[in-house]
Amino acid sequence: MTLVHVVDGRIVEALGYSKTGEVPLAAETEPDASPGAATPAAPRTTQDVLERYNDAFRLHDPKLLTDLIAEDCVIEDSGPGPDGARHVGRAACLARWSELAADGALTFTPETTEILGDPVVQPWLLVWGTGTDDRVRGLNLVRIREGLIVEARGYVKA
Repeated sequence: MTLVHVVDGRIVEALGYSKTGEVPLAAETEPDASPGAATPAAPRTTQDVLERYNDAFRLHDPKLLTDLIAEDCVIEDSGPGPDGARHVGRAACLARWSELAADGALTFTPETTEILGDPVVQPWLLVWGTGTDDRVRGLNLVRIREGLIVEARGYVKA
């Protein structure tokens, strides 16, 4: 996959990537001015969701993921090659991401997010050792609807 950034009709950047080896929380409420009444909490923005998602991996805290994943979520991992693994449904997606987030041997560093529409482009760096080849740059294409992640496709530099 190649992401192309065009300005004034000219390509100014091209990034190449390839495949390799719950419901909204309507129950969250904030009290309003009248006693006993409640109003729905403000919906999470795309930026809010991505920050919390990234924090789960950076801080190795899978609990941060529990209310970010839609019931019909689909993940396409970057590996194993050539097509990557596919995880369907909230339980499967939460299990996969929780496994990765809890792995203290991984260092996940999100790069600048591009929220230009749907999907969102979230580049990252993943390091798993001290060797020069113990790292990979990649990105996730993430779809977020009503404050929940509904799809994520992972790609890495080949």
